[in-house]
Amino acid sequence: MKRLLIADDDAGMRAALEDRFQRRGWLVDVAGRASPHSAVPGKRSSAGLRQESAALL
Repeated sequence: MKRLLIADDDAGMRAALEDRFQRRGWLVDVAGRASPHSAVPGKRSSAGLRQESAALL
C-alpha cells in the first residue's frame, strides 16, 4: 500500500488532500493534526471540512 504524509498549514487543504488520496487507496498521515481534546473553539474539525469538500466534488 502507498503511504503519504500531508503537511500543509491550511486545515481545509489538509482535509481535501487527505480525502482525495484516501479515496484512491493511499494510507494517509496528516502532520499537525490536533487531538480532539485540543480543539480551538469556533474552528471546524477536519472531519467537517472533509464532508464539505466531498459535497463540492
